[in-house]
Amino acid sequence: MGTFVFADISGFTRLSEQLAELGKAGAEELTMLLNGTFESLLGVARADGGDLVKFGGDALFLFFDGDDHAARACRAAVGMRAALAARGAVVTDRGRVRLRISMGVHSGPFLFVLAGDTQRELFVLGEHATTVTDMESAADAGEILISDATAALVPAGWLGARRDGGALLRRATGAPWTPGHTDRLASVGEIGRFLPRAVRRRLDDGEHGAEHRRTTVAFVHIGGVDALVRAEGAAVVAERLDQIVNVAVAAAERHEVSLLATDVAGGGVKLILTAGVPESVEDGEGRMLGVGRAIIDADLGLPVRVGVNTGHVFAGEVGAPWRRVYTVMGDAVNLSARLMSKASHGELVASRVTLEHAATPFETQPLEPFLVKGKRHPQHASTVGRRIEGRGRESIAEVAFVGRVAELAMLVSSLHQAIDERGACVEVVGEPGIGKSRLVRELIDRSDGVRTIRLTCEPFAADRPYFMARVLLRTAMQIPLDARPHHAGVLLTEWLDMYAAEWLPYAPLLAAAIDAEVGQSRLVQELGADYRAGRLREAAAAVLHTAFRHPLLLVVEDAMWMDEASALLMAKALQQIDDLPWFGCFTTRDPSQGLGARLGYTATSVHLDPLDTTLSADLAAALTDDAAIPHSELVE
Repeated sequence: MGTFVFADISGFTRLSEQLAELGKAGAEELTMLLNGTFESLLGVARADGGDLVKFGGDALFLFFDGDDHAARACRAAVGMRAALAARGAVVTDRGRVRLRISMGVHSGPFLFVLAGDTQRELFVLGEHATTVTDMESAADAGEILISDATAALVPAGWLGARRDGGALLRRATGAPWTPGHTDRLASVGEIGRFLPRAVRRRLDDGEHGAEHRRTTVAFVHIGGVDALVRAEGAAVVAERLDQIVNVAVAAAERHEVSLLATDVAGGGVKLILTAGVPESVEDGEGRMLGVGRAIIDADLGLPVRVGVNTGHVFAGEVGAPWRRVYTVMGDAVNLSARLMSKASHGELVASRVTLEHAATPFETQPLEPFLVKGKRHPQHASTVGRRIEGRGRESIAEVAFVGRVAELAMLVSSLHQAIDERGACVEVVGEPGIGKSRLVRELIDRSDGVRTIRLTCEPFAADRPYFMARVLLRTAMQIPLDARPHHAGVLLTEWLDMYAAEWLPYAPLLAAAIDAEVGQSRLVQELGADYRAGRLREAAAAVLHTAFRHPLLLVVEDAMWMDEASALLMAKALQQIDDLPWFGCFTTRDPSQGLGARLGYTATSVHLDPLDTTLSADLAAALTDDAAIPHSELVE
């Protein structure tokens, strides 16, 4: 039992957008302004016993319990409003911004649930949590709207006009609160399980700076939680939230995305995910779309809707010395939330900019342009369906090709030698974003018409047996990737009968690898379970050798994420590459994982190092319409 204050500060988004023009200096200035403001507001709340439960970018969710919790919450709310007004307009080199605050206050029994295994998340649930958000939503800037439940617990003289199921709070007085405990700062080790892994690594490395960075942000709304509390009780809800957090964290980590925060939402809960902060990733847009679809497709038993947007955000640690959080804010974040609201249950809605920059293809359906709060012009977005299998990342060719002359010459020479003399494999090894995919794209462009098959492994499929083999084998046997199992089974048996009849009795094994349906054969039924995987690999190798008799450039990107079953199958086929006109080119961060670990022999390796300063400047200029980039802005 207690009282919550939900405070939303307006003006920070505009401030963030203005200071973004100053780059790192602007991020540092914004951090100073944010921390000064939050320290002042949180100091007021702390003086009346308020605990910060949730920190949502520019919103504070404060809980007051114990004696006179309602009165202390109201007194803190009035004090925070006065403290913000006393700070006056914020003045920067880019103009003046006046910060305003709106607050909702409600008293009642609140349900707290701590959920998740590897990452623990605290949720505030139930109809009383929803009432707090309703009060704040109805309050205008500068107003404090308290619910009838809170109004009944404070002096009538504090109240103003009634509105929207509550009353405006005009004033609040009383003696200072005396704390009954002493605050203690926790160590990183103590709070580690309550932080995303990327934030933990950041703290372990001693990083505390802020920045403006291009990021993809997703808001996930899980609805029906209030109704589930009423129908099934707290224990069932806690179990369901455990599942939700575990599914979201697992999907996020597979795609190198962060579940950055959770928040209160009307009737349910919200998850906020980021790709690109705290750590940079390749194709953050495609990764985030993959995470959003994974959460929707997980069948969590509650209605789910997702909004995804990409843009420049402020990212950093903000708050007071005794309570900080790593957060993101900016117009791009707000639009993600608006797109979530536009989505129907079971839908993922992504902005046009996200889809245009996503290098991983998904099925999409454009929506009619629509207006959202805070935007003058109609927004363009689409609903996003399943990932289109068998197609790799596509936008990399738009990036200028700079440097890598020796590496490219080696790959082109190896390709021609493999075709003319003996097949070979080369692994291109390097860190994320160093240019592996761009180098391979250039090789493909210079392959002189050699047939190319390009596969892109994804972290979400690393635990799905034969996921990549299915794409390669269907391509080899000319079976459409979208063919349903029964039709795929018919085409499989027809192809084997025509080109590899000796392997026709093993069609049921191949069918399991390519998601096809065929009748069982006596030979397979009599084959011991321990021998089936090996015979499947032999059959698949025979199919690939038969299908690709002519020169072939086989490109496998992010080979470290290839599922184990596919890696073993492809390694079997590549054992005879010396006798085939094939050139295998695989990109990887770690040759000891995925396909690289299963090749059975040492492939030639090309290790990519960072470009030198001159080449980095050339690349930056090519990507920014030849704008001058200071040396300090180049990636080290």
